[in-house]
Amino acid sequence: MKKQKLLAMALAGTFLISVPSPAYAGQEFSDLARTSWCYGYVMNMVGHGMLSGYPDNTFRQNDYITRAETATALSKLGLPQILVSKNYTDVQQFSWYYSPIQDAYRSGVVLGINHDTTGSNFYPDRYLTRADAAIIASRLYGLQKNWKDTRLSQFWDHNDIQANARMHVQNLVRAGIMSGYPDNTFRPNQPVTRAEFSRVFNFVTYTSSSELADNLEDSLEYEDILQDDTALEEASIKIDIPNKLYYGENSSTTVRLKTENIPDGTLIPLFLSNNGSGITIPSSVRVYNNTASFEMYTSRYTECQTYTLTATYEGKRFSETFYLNKNDNMSNDVYIKKIDVESSLRYGRNDTIEVVVTTKDVPNGEYVYGTITGRGLYLEDEKVKVRNNKAVFEVNSKSSTPTGIYQFKAEYDGHYRTADVVVSETPSDKPFVVDTVVERALHKGVNDSIDITVYTNNALNGQYMTAKITGKVNGSTIYPNEAGLNVTTPVLVYNNKAVFTVYSSPYTPEGGYELKINYDGSTHKIKFYVGENDIEEPEKKGSIRYIDVDDYLREGRSDSTLVTVRTKDVPDGTDLYPEVEYGLTVPYRCTVYDNKAEFYVRNRPSTDAGRYDLWIDYNGETYETTVRVK
Repeated sequence: MKKQKLLAMALAGTFLISVPSPAYAGQEFSDLARTSWCYGYVMNMVGHGMLSGYPDNTFRQNDYITRAETATALSKLGLPQILVSKNYTDVQQFSWYYSPIQDAYRSGVVLGINHDTTGSNFYPDRYLTRADAAIIASRLYGLQKNWKDTRLSQFWDHNDIQANARMHVQNLVRAGIMSGYPDNTFRPNQPVTRAEFSRVFNFVTYTSSSELADNLEDSLEYEDILQDDTALEEASIKIDIPNKLYYGENSSTTVRLKTENIPDGTLIPLFLSNNGSGITIPSSVRVYNNTASFEMYTSRYTECQTYTLTATYEGKRFSETFYLNKNDNMSNDVYIKKIDVESSLRYGRNDTIEVVVTTKDVPNGEYVYGTITGRGLYLEDEKVKVRNNKAVFEVNSKSSTPTGIYQFKAEYDGHYRTADVVVSETPSDKPFVVDTVVERALHKGVNDSIDITVYTNNALNGQYMTAKITGKVNGSTIYPNEAGLNVTTPVLVYNNKAVFTVYSSPYTPEGGYELKINYDGSTHKIKFYVGENDIEEPEKKGSIRYIDVDDYLREGRSDSTLVTVRTKDVPDGTDLYPEVEYGLTVPYRCTVYDNKAEFYVRNRPSTDAGRYDLWIDYNGETYETTVRVK
């Protein structure tokens, strides 16, 4: 309901004339005299943080104010969320006024150029006119039932007042917030100066935020702007945390946020209770298609207690409580202190490296048992005697062993510890990038995002990897922020993996770009593309005969097994795109040569035992198989 107001304001001058006391007496401007008619209004607006001066200590009271500056000033009021968000074609996502304009639009106080929700342009650099100011101030002040009692015919130029502004002008003239000039004109299309803006909007500094919210909602409803297709429904966030976090060991799980009525691209801050000892989460996550997800990691030192994960949006808190599984499955490696891997195994040859297991309080002569995963990898001895708290294993590879990261496990008396063994092109005991996987191309003309996964060797958990975007389109250098491209950086490295998320916008040009990753003093370039949303695919030939999975995956460890795709009459160089049920991972694509394509399917220590579907869509058909974890 609209609230009645006391109209104790005199009609004199052009705007509201009651002069307030300065709210920020410590600020003075070299071009604003204390005797100036607008001094009190300006100082009040400055004191409330709605306007500010320039670096040369001037206020420039006679300069005109733009629509972007208007939205920025009014966004300081803590405006309510009433309308569904809108992306204007002339408001770039990384411009300084993007967020204020979004806030002003969602509140309904500053809409498009026609002050409605239908236009696609905002025109941020256009000057605010007196008609614009009347519409905006009237919505904040609240439309009164008797605004029609005020006749606009008193102004010689009343026919110049556009139709959708007339009732707002009448409302403010009757309230004494605005009036005409001595020549009986209103001048609706004349730009508003910074001094005049201070004068006409002074009333908002004395109005509570709840009253402003009520006024806006009533005005928008009366103007028939607040309808079913524009009204913002109540936002909500549902947090799903799978029960795959374990006490006494490193563990991880994918947390998913299911949202309702939250705009794409919104950044959702995250908070963990009890200091989150030994738990790693990002500080925030972005929402796309009503979904956001991230990896949560625990360490073997994470305390076994109850934690609460909280996501916040527009001041509202959405929480979910979780705890670590108390059965540690004898994995808290009290006897095994560390595992040192000598180097990496070299690809394309039979090779051998040593893995040194350092123990604690294990008697000489006792056996430590070892296992290694991966095709062509084997141990010289699967059990090794301890001498002076050390057991040395030899890991062997074959020339056919694919490059990748594999897991070695040392076990004693039911307790174990794991370490990564890498097969690479060149031997190294220093951290380096092993492989990179680009999810797909970004779609042109829409807000889109993709993941670029970087796999490393010997990288310590908790390190950070940084990246930036470079590229050229039609021979011209593209500056990512101006092109609407952005990347999450820095990214945490965990279990020799770091995942960067690259975002694009509707105005990102089509073309090829590079993600430059800086890590351990070296730079790695990863190519990705922005292309048409619906690219016409070339004609597909042939078919898939069968998909063969080499072996099962072992539960409770990072494991992998080879998948072979046998095809018939499929041209060499054809890309296939495997997919797998959540819990397992496969590469984004594999390529056919001699009617065969190969790739590895992997699991994580947190993956549950069971059967998982793996499938490939090709030429209108879906070809399926099953991967077992046991």
